[in-house]
This record gives sequence, structure tokens and C-alpha cells, in this order.
Amino acid sequence: MSRIKRSKVNLLLDIVLLLIFLVTYEQKATGNVIHEWLGAAIVVILVTHMLLHWQWVVSTTKRFFQKIGAEPRINYILDAAIFICFTTILFSGLMMSRILLPSIGLKGSVDPFWKVLHSTSTDIILLLAAIHIGLHWNWIVNNFKRLLTPGEGHYDYEVNTSALKSLGRDILSIGGRTLIIITVSGILALGWYSFSTSPKAASFASYKTEIGHQHGRNDIILENFQEGRTQDRSHQMQEGRHKQGFSLTNAAAGMVKNLAVISVITVMIVFLRKMIRAKS
Repeated sequence: MSRIKRSKVNLLLDIVLLLIFLVTYEQKATGNVIHEWLGAAIVVILVTHMLLHWQWVVSTTKRFFQKIGAEPRINYILDAAIFICFTTILFSGLMMSRILLPSIGLKGSVDPFWKVLHSTSTDIILLLAAIHIGLHWNWIVNNFKRLLTPGEGHYDYEVNTSALKSLGRDILSIGGRTLIIITVSGILALGWYSFSTSPKAASFASYKTEIGHQHGRNDIILENFQEGRTQDRSHQMQEGRHKQGFSLTNAAAGMVKNLAVISVITVMIVFLRKMIRAKS
């Protein structure tokens, strides 16, 4: 695969991954079934994305503590954080699954720790994704232009003998690399599972849950105040949440809000990079 074509594939994967993430971020827009199956699709996209960047990952890992530029080191740390967050999101989502696990005869956990971990990791990765886009903005713009330019970076698909001979080696290489990715993800998942059984996990879940309840309670009080009713009723809060869960308007508003957050952070990162380069 040519370098230009590989860049186009990477860009398309990034776009698809971002769109799926934004849709799954607002669970009330999809419901549990689509939410969980889209989460499974993210696994495939992430593995494919890492396989396409395998050489960069290996070479940067070897040179990380050597003399390399600040930008590759920052990108490496950021990508590692994104990988950890996505692994955390997918594993925590699987642990409390109501669709995928029951389909194979297993039951999801009701431990609130997994829900808190899932939502917290999702919020963090929204910020990391925005920073990632900002740092790679020039690359995105250049490859998007190439994507819209037909014929540029044409790749010859003619099959030759050497390509057929190397096919078996490529399959083994991809299988081995995929196994490494799954192993690293499994180690991270095992770490989270071990932590979930500790008292610190229960304290973390209780603290975050109380904050969430307080925010929800404040929203109901404000709504009632605006309508002339200042009494805080717990059943109204539950009723409000139920209605919110089936509101496409709220779901669309949430997606627009997330895109706005990503856009603002991206603009800030791009502006800061230009300032730094102008002074250097």
C-alpha cells in the first residue's frame, strides 16, 4: 500500500471512529442494543488502526528514552493514554453489558464501579480526542484534500508473484500483532478487575455517584423553580431522567455539545502550536 493511500485509509478510519464514538457517547440516542454493538465495532476499528501504525509504535517505543523530538514523544504518550481509555471504556462496558453478555449466556455486573469507570473514561477520552485532533490538524487538512482529489496517489493493484509469496508471512505477522494488542488490553482489563474488588473502588464509585446525584438534584430544583415549584421531589428526578432517556432532542443537543467541546479545544491547540512555532 502506498504512503498516500495509507494516509487516506487512516483518515477514513479516524473519521468513522470519531462518528461512532459521538453516537455511542449519547446512549439515549441509540438504546442499549445499538450502543453495545457499536462498541464492539470500535474494537475492530481500534485494532485495525493500531496495525496500520504498528511500525511507528515499535520504532517510537524503542527510541522513546533516546534523543527524539518533543512532538513524537507527546504523540506517543497521548496515543497511549487514548488506548488505555478506550480499553477501559470497552472493558467496563462489557462488564455491565445487558445485550452482548446475555447473548452468550452470561450476566453483566451490577456493581456501580463499572458504570462510574465507564462514564469517567468516556469524558476523559473526549478531551484526549480533541487534543489529538488539534496536534494532527495539518495532517488532517492535507489528507482530506487528497481524499477529495480523485486519482492522486494512485496505487497499482496488479497482483505479482512476490506479493502472493509474502501473503502468508503477512497473515502471520498481522495475527501476531493482533495477539500482542489483545494481550496488552487483557492485562489492563485484569488490572481494572483486580482494582474493582478493592475498598478504593467502592469509595471511588460512591463519591462519583453522589456527585452525579447532586447534579441531577440541582437540575430538578432549577427546573421547578423556573416553573414556580421549588420543592425537591425524588420521584420527579427519576421521572425527569426517564423522559431524558427517550428524548432525541436531548441526544442531538448532547452530540452538538460534544462537537463544540472538541472544536474549541482543537482551535486552542492549533493556535498554541502556531504561536510556539512562530517564536522558535
